[in-house]
Amino acid sequence: MNYRELQEMERIKKLKEQKKCMCCEVVVPEKFEGGPVSVIYGECGDIEMAMLIHTLEEIAESLKKGFPEARELLPFISKGNIKEAYKKVEKISRF
Repeated sequence: MNYRELQEMERIKKLKEQKKCMCCEVVVPEKFEGGPVSVIYGECGDIEMAMLIHTLEEIAESLKKGFPEARELLPFISKGNIKEAYKKVEKISRF
């Protein structure tokens, strides 16, 4: 982790300690062991929830642009066909 990431994590930690925020945490384990886990919690209103949704949409678009190779796997993931996604990755990495 770089210094900027550590600063952001510390800032997030302080906001969470104040408990006046909406939080969304997502964990995706390597090799899909146990599956992804996500939780949304906090005490805020509709505007904050809308801001969270908007931010998550921006994050998703940013990830798609930053990792175009992963975008090809999204149809498999959407259909719940994780094994096919892994097969495609293995096929690509052989070349």
